[in-house]
Amino acid sequence: MLQKQVAENTEAIRELREDMNEGFKLLRRHIDALRARWGLLAESAFREAMTGVVERYFGGSVKRWAYYDEEGFVFGHPCVVEVDMLITDREHILIEIK
Repeated sequence: MLQKQVAENTEAIRELREDMNEGFKLLRRHIDALRARWGLLAESAFREAMTGVVERYFGGSVKRWAYYDEEGFVFGHPCVVEVDMLITDREHILIEIK
């Protein structure tokens, strides 16, 4: 009985992962189409537009966080690490790390 539940849960997780990957591929195609249509926009204007899209689609707010990583934990050398994340009531989703 437990093995059956584990197998069902594993299958459900696999299907969810596939659905998420398809959704991200679709979002990527839309972003690429917007970039092609708009040409080269200033990064801040593009970032602002995408922030609005992501906030409306996922129902949260996009925040930027920057931190100086003295120990080089993230990239192997000391540097400023910038993270864009989507914050909702239930979760924080990393969007970009640079």
